[in-house]
Amino acid sequence: MNKELFFKICDEELTKRIKELPVLDNLSTLYSKQSFILMIYACFEGFINTVTLNFFELLKYEKEKGKILNAHYDFCVDLYCKKNETDKESFKTLWKKFKSFKGKVFHESNNKLVDTNDNLGYDVFKYILFIINISEYNVIDSKFYSKSLLELKSKKERNYLYYKDIINTLLTKRNDIAHGNSRVFEKDFLTQESIENFSNGIITLLKQFKNDIEEIVENDSYIM
Repeated sequence: MNKELFFKICDEELTKRIKELPVLDNLSTLYSKQSFILMIYACFEGFINTVTLNFFELLKYEKEKGKILNAHYDFCVDLYCKKNETDKESFKTLWKKFKSFKGKVFHESNNKLVDTNDNLGYDVFKYILFIINISEYNVIDSKFYSKSLLELKSKKERNYLYYKDIINTLLTKRNDIAHGNSRVFEKDFLTQESIENFSNGIITLLKQFKNDIEEIVENDSYIM
């Protein structure tokens, strides 16, 4: 790349970005739409991460009180908790095997039991469902969304997997925005319809996730 081309790119990029700077009397600008996407994603990741962490804090507390957790939750709580010195070596071995399992099954290998790592795509979300012991095929309650005419006629039932594309596309667009990818200036990068789909889909997921995790707690489903 020569200096001339470099200066040309700098000028074009600055012009594009100044042109799309949001103003208070124009909420339809590209940047206002991008901000909406960032907030939808932040809402999704923040809620899932916070609720999941607090769920395992609850299980940790219950175990410390003497409750006997079932095998799945007992195993996950051991991975979640900080281990003392006597457990250090055995825990490192256990975690190494579990991390390998995470990578192979969920393509996720962070060094914590719960860590969305600012990239909550469907694989990571499915992993979160797994450690909480919620099936990705769990039926979404229709009270959380409006069924389309096609769904009503075919008597289709939605599950978490139904929202895979929405989650992954939201993450992709969020990353494009956050990293300043030039494709954010393409005409069809964001439409009003796509923003509504992201918003409605994530709201549905959060309501269902809350409903499912509360049901686990209410029914003491984590106790052996």
